[in-house]
Amino acid sequence: MATSSLLRLFFFYLAAFDAVMATYEYVYEFGRKREGTHVYDKEGSIGLFGYTTNVYLRVPRYTRVTYIKVIVYAISPPKVDFNEVTNVLTIAYSWVQITFSSYSVSAKAVRDGE
Repeated sequence: MATSSLLRLFFFYLAAFDAVMATYEYVYEFGRKREGTHVYDKEGSIGLFGYTTNVYLRVPRYTRVTYIKVIVYAISPPKVDFNEVTNVLTIAYSWVQITFSSYSVSAKAVRDGE
């Protein structure tokens, strides 16, 4: 009797853990994919209460970012914005979303004047 209730409890917790850890892939793209050469890669994670994460793109001097691809692995979709002037990518969640997630950023750029 005690063994069966412990077994049921174990499977309940296992199912709950799988439901929480189920993540989806959300892809965001900015710019024109065919322009530029690959200049930036970064992977990172966002903690449990990281509602806003800024990713500062470090690109070579005298270049302009033409394309960015962001992949976020999360339970719910974040809002992703890119500021072309400052080269800052922002990944933001609302206060009701679960923020625990990971991301990958890839960027292309061209020389200024091209």
